[in-house]
Amino acid sequence: MLAFALVGLALLLALSLLCPELVLALGAKEGPIEQCSHAILVAGAIAWFAIARRDGRRWVWLMACWLVITLGEEIDWGGVYHLETAANSLDALIGHRNAHNAAGGLAYVGFAAITAALLGCAWRDSRPRAHPTSRRRVVSGRDAVAVLSLGLASIIVTRALPRLEESTEEFLELYLYGALLWIAARPPRFLGDSVRLDKTYIKPHETTSCSNDEKRAAPTRARPPGCF
Repeated sequence: MLAFALVGLALLLALSLLCPELVLALGAKEGPIEQCSHAILVAGAIAWFAIARRDGRRWVWLMACWLVITLGEEIDWGGVYHLETAANSLDALIGHRNAHNAAGGLAYVGFAAITAALLGCAWRDSRPRAHPTSRRRVVSGRDAVAVLSLGLASIIVTRALPRLEESTEEFLELYLYGALLWIAARPPRFLGDSVRLDKTYIKPHETTSCSNDEKRAAPTRARPPGCF
């Protein structure tokens, strides 16, 4: 996933430099990129809730709930699609239809919090375990690095291209939501890091000797470990 994140960032930078008007059009408020983000957030929330129901880990439930909250913020709690009840109530309470506009830099804080959570979960899931577990690993170290790269890129790109700041932010949000969807929905073989296997070995000096009677036992009888 890290390679896809880097390629996406390179394409965004090239478009910003060569076709800034196209970036402005695609990344306009409620434009094509933002509409795609809404759809990906819905799919991502469903995928994370499916994982949470399967293995019950609390941090997976929190990630799924965060995506639902993020979707609510992105669509102004229904205001974007003319569902005004929640949006008007929030506007009357804080003067805005979403909390991240009211708090200014809250979006960057939230992004940093998600990155930190992914890093922590990647470390926890990759630790060797004393007992075998049937739980699927969800996050790898490469996933955390990819999300961290997107976070750093969002700061660098928006500062380097102030005229395109809002439009490039929409692209970067799309990349982030797409990355979270991919982490949850991909087949296990695309996890990225090698998976440790718990195996039990018999050391040479621990092999047991067998009597002649045991070696001549019927084929249906299991021989003791170490018998050849």
